[in-house]
Amino acid sequence: MNEPSQATARVLEMTLSGVQAHLTSISHDVIAMASFRFKGYARSLLHYEQYIRESRTQQGLSEQALQAMYEKHQEIYAHMEEPDGMDGISGLITSGTLNQNLLQCESAGRWSEALAYYELGMQEKPGEFNNYAGLYKCHDNLGQFSKQSCVFCLGDLLYQCT
Repeated sequence: MNEPSQATARVLEMTLSGVQAHLTSISHDVIAMASFRFKGYARSLLHYEQYIRESRTQQGLSEQALQAMYEKHQEIYAHMEEPDGMDGISGLITSGTLNQNLLQCESAGRWSEALAYYELGMQEKPGEFNNYAGLYKCHDNLGQFSKQSCVFCLGDLLYQCT
């Protein structure tokens, strides 16, 4: 019975090495994005950081491509509600867009600053619902929420949408 068990062990070892080879062939970027979609933010961060490291060493990345990676990295940190990570990655991002600034302010609890960004967004895109929802969230977190301000925001939104 020793021979069949050795043969079985070899087959299992070959199968295991084939599965391992297949799993290691999957890009860290793909695993990170799949984890992100299913709200596995810590796993997503782990694989995305590995993807960034590999991309920086293997490819000659342009500054624009690197910035795009950092923006996604920031989004993962924002979903993790990790303000220290947000501060760290935000220092690497050189071209701050409105959404990136909002992510950074909200994750750090800087609601007054976020309020100003949402007001700026309302000026740029008056009918954008997310700006009104963000404005409401800021007022609520600042303790400035009242029925009057809610009615005003809704009235303004309805006026902008018609």
